[in-house]
Formats: sequence, structure tokens, C-alpha cells
Amino acid sequence: MGIYQTLSREQITYILNDSQSKVLFLENKEQFDKIQPQLDQLPSLEKIVLWDGDVDADIVIRLPELIKAGEKALAGKPDLVEQAENAISTDDTALVIYTSGTTGPPKGACLTHKNILAELSATSIIPNEILGDTMMFFLPLSHVGERVAGQFMRISRGITAAYVKDINHILDD
Repeated sequence: MGIYQTLSREQITYILNDSQSKVLFLENKEQFDKIQPQLDQLPSLEKIVLWDGDVDADIVIRLPELIKAGEKALAGKPDLVEQAENAISTDDTALVIYTSGTTGPPKGACLTHKNILAELSATSIIPNEILGDTMMFFLPLSHVGERVAGQFMRISRGITAAYVKDINHILDD
């Protein structure tokens, strides 16, 4: 589930509580500073993974530390990924996209694995001749179009993704 960085801390808190999120990935300290005052109002949140920068808080783990922990877990239990895959049903929720909330509180629209697979099989927006290429995208991961027609399509077709850091510098990227 993606959350727009432009949302207020109150909106972010609402979405995290409504979804009962356990882990939150944040880009940097600026995003952590936005959510830090709300931490006591997020009972389900167990860990925050920080991509860039350092934050001194027990709830925070940096991305490289998470990767090392994953590698250690896989070394001790090589079939861990296969077990996780086998535990997933096509009827399980794969993605939650929140509405803008213009007519009330935002609502989480749940997409199942089956829904995403059906979309991928019914949609062929990427020609075969660009397989293996790198494609640049600028929509945020909280946008349903980017997640389904972008991210999942690229994964299913073996296409490398490059994300624009800032829409105002798209030509530089």
C-alpha cells in the first residue's frame, strides 16, 4: 500500500490505523519527522524502515539492516520464500489503494492477487520488443495505475523500472 507523501500527518495516521499497518517504509528523516508525533496513536505499527538518513528511534530500522536480517533469515531457512508463496491464495488481498476521501474518510479498495493477475492477462500495454529495457515512470506507488499497469506489469514482463525522483526534474532523470 502506498501513501502519498503530500498527505497530512492526520491523514497518514488514519490510513495506517484503518489498514492496521505493521511496517511503514519511509524515504527519509523528513518523512519520519512528519509521522513521529503520531507514533503513540499507531498501535499496530511495529517497525519503520528508513531508506535514507539516520533516525535514533527503537521503532526504526534502516533498509540495509533489513536486507541483512532477510539474508540471515534465508541462510537459516532456505525454503522461507517458498513457504511464504505457498501460504498465499489468489483470493488473498495483494494491494490496498486508498481513495482520495473527497466525500468522507478515505476508503481502502482491496485488490486480490486474482484481480491483479486478471488485469495483467487482459492488458498488454507494453510491446514485446521492449522486454529487457529500462522504463521510467513518474506516478507515485500510491496510484493504482502505477501499481497495476506499471509496477506489476513490469515485474511480470521482466522490465527494469527507473523512478523519477521529482516530477519537476523528469528530463534530468
